[in-house]
Amino acid sequence: MRMVMETEKENRVEQNKLSLQSSMPAPKRAEQLGWIIDQLTLAAVAKGQAYTPERLRINAGDLIDVPQDALTLAFARVRKDLDYLPQVSEIRRFALADEGGRLDGEMRAAWDVLIRFVGRYVDCNMYGIFGPEFGWHPRSYPKLSDRILDVVRRTGGWKVYKCMTDADFPFVQKRFFEEYASWVAVEQVASGKLLTERPRLRLIAKSMDIPKTEMQTEPTEQQVAIKKVPEPLTEAQLRDRREMLRQQAESWSKRPR
Repeated sequence: MRMVMETEKENRVEQNKLSLQSSMPAPKRAEQLGWIIDQLTLAAVAKGQAYTPERLRINAGDLIDVPQDALTLAFARVRKDLDYLPQVSEIRRFALADEGGRLDGEMRAAWDVLIRFVGRYVDCNMYGIFGPEFGWHPRSYPKLSDRILDVVRRTGGWKVYKCMTDADFPFVQKRFFEEYASWVAVEQVASGKLLTERPRLRLIAKSMDIPKTEMQTEPTEQQVAIKKVPEPLTEAQLRDRREMLRQQAESWSKRPR
């Protein structure tokens, strides 16, 4: 059972890294690649060797999905503990050796912070709405990290944690850990992919208005009749109009009163 849980954790970590790689904005990706190339160059110099430019680019691309803090530790181990210049696979093993344990420890520490915060500061108002703004310290409660706040929102809100029973505990904690582990990938996707799609969505919405404008370019006969300005009458038309008015006046005068 423990082996299955560890395997699932490793798979979740790798999926998060792949999501980060695919959703990383281009400027951030270029900056990260430059940093990795610098670290590879320093490692090579420390071993009295040198990479070719092609190999530097290839190796940096193979390491782009690894978090920078983990790579920092890995390159430090490469420079201090090895007598040779390692391959990418060995650098990745150094970087990801304790990734699962580090994430697990971080999640549990965040859980403890949240539970203490909920017990001390969260309460509900007269309408049954829960939040720290309704507790005993509405103006002085400490601020939690954005990651914890987002996880609380995505797992049901403050009421879930304030009203949690002993029977609810394992399920609520499991959901918290799952959302906490996937938070980085979700935020990268939201700030990267979705923001880049907004201009395209605006173009689509604009293109949907084209048929309406085309339909309005040719006015109907009724609109033409309303907007048409009458032209002055000719002499013949004026004579006809006077004759018609004279006949109408005569007919009105001959009517019995």
